[in-house]
Amino acid sequence: MLKRTKQIITAILATATIASSAIPVFASTYSDVSDSHWANSYINKITGLGAFSGYEDGTFRPDNVITYQEFTKTVVGLILNPLEDKIEPVEDGYEIYKFTPAVLSGKEPYNADYRWHHAWDDWAQPYLNFALDKGLIKYDNSIMDTEDYNFGGPRDEMSRFDMAKLIARTMDYLGEEKIENTDVYKAALKDYDYIPDEYKGYVLQAYGKGVLSGYEDGSFHGDRKLTRAEASSVLVRLVDQSMRETKGKRTYMYQGKEITWTSPIRDDISEEYQLSLKDGFANEDYTDNPSPDLYDVEDYLGRNYLCSEKTIKLEDVVLQSLTYDADTKQATFTIPDLLPDCWQFVVNDGRYSEPGEYTIDTTGHEKVRITVLPKEVDNQDRGDTYSIDVYVNGGSAYHDGFYDQEYMKGKIAFHYESGDDEYDWQPGKSFIDYKNEFGTNMTDKEYQVIFG
Repeated sequence: MLKRTKQIITAILATATIASSAIPVFASTYSDVSDSHWANSYINKITGLGAFSGYEDGTFRPDNVITYQEFTKTVVGLILNPLEDKIEPVEDGYEIYKFTPAVLSGKEPYNADYRWHHAWDDWAQPYLNFALDKGLIKYDNSIMDTEDYNFGGPRDEMSRFDMAKLIARTMDYLGEEKIENTDVYKAALKDYDYIPDEYKGYVLQAYGKGVLSGYEDGSFHGDRKLTRAEASSVLVRLVDQSMRETKGKRTYMYQGKEITWTSPIRDDISEEYQLSLKDGFANEDYTDNPSPDLYDVEDYLGRNYLCSEKTIKLEDVVLQSLTYDADTKQATFTIPDLLPDCWQFVVNDGRYSEPGEYTIDTTGHEKVRITVLPKEVDNQDRGDTYSIDVYVNGGSAYHDGFYDQEYMKGKIAFHYESGDDEYDWQPGKSFIDYKNEFGTNMTDKEYQVIFG
């Protein structure tokens, strides 16, 4: 029955889309929406659909923010199937669910949390009920237990994150086929790594479908508040696929294999350590691709450093295998099979392309330095990347008022983008072990990007 309902709704929306092409230009009558305004066409159409209207003074106020209950009501109003669904007003705020049998399909009312529901205005509560019933907003006995615990209060200004969540679920409800592989769309979102995990899937689905778009700087800025102009564009694209933005997919060649900007260069290793073309360009100016004319990227990658978070995580694997014999000054470690050919593990002066166990003599060296370098970059340039230093012997240094012959001996230092951490080295421990036991100077955001 649900599948048939979705088909009916889709057909109705398609009819509305065709009819809307004949709608007169309403936005031109708004004194604050010029013909050159980026959302002009969306405001025209959303006005014609009756979802939004202007104010008594003749303005649309495109930069005004929209609340959770306003956006929820508008989404539900656009997808209602007049053949089966009917919204009835709530006569008493205590009566949370007021639906016709066709809407409830025989279900018993939820055991709803009164306080959260009652915060919704009476005019908005029926639309909230519909959204809950259809899974657009998810709820389980108490708002404290809900999957949408962070879904804001009804009169709060709606975030772009929650807008993406509601829109993606609405597309699912309408029967739109999900995008199976969204990796290619991560590249266009400059701040993708900083999107909270609970929102990433929703943002990628809606973005990949062309319903959402980012800002000119390539970022999604999900923590910003949703404006009436932005809501107009999203809602029109939701119901009119001809208005959606097409997201291009560019491919490159690496050793005869076709890859995208964000697809793994090697897919034969654990996803946790997979590297993409995007990881080879630490320069933040490369938000879309390294060069419009570039196609075969093997040589190009061999001259570019990995971004810091990938570097630290890979070096940490080598660190955990490191042992040291103080009598012979021999350090032993294992090189994992994780890197594409364009990058190499570098330990002190040695470069390692082949996986396996290795032993080096540290005589004359104050430390064992673990780095990841591009194949074509000289060892002397390792200062441009991020590293892990294990001071197995220490070095001569003037420190705390005297000349120390074994300064830092027995210490370990992690060097990353936002700073450094130093600890007493304990063989076998990973960065996460040190962090959990002793803390870190690394920012929470950076730690989340590196280790999840």
